[in-house]
Amino acid sequence: MGRYRFLPELRHKSKWVRAHGERAAINSPVQGGAADVVMMAMLKLHKSPVLRYLGYKLLLQVHDEVIIEGPEEHAEAALREVKACMTSPFDAIGLSPLKV
Repeated sequence: MGRYRFLPELRHKSKWVRAHGERAAINSPVQGGAADVVMMAMLKLHKSPVLRYLGYKLLLQVHDEVIIEGPEEHAEAALREVKACMTSPFDAIGLSPLKV
């Protein structure tokens, strides 16, 4: 989705500080990509007419998990919709579903 990470450590005279910057440079796209997946999935959950009809709403996101709340009698239907939203966060732009 696009982001920049400023890493002044890469020009530091200390090899230890530079090494930290190099690790951050490698890790940033991975963490950023994962954040994009969770964010897009949360948007789909929030906008889902199925979950809204069933009486469910998104409450909270913690790391790679989402907490939703709704009536217990519709839990199985809600679970199916949550799985559909979480495994296909980028279907609107034509990307394949994620394997679980």
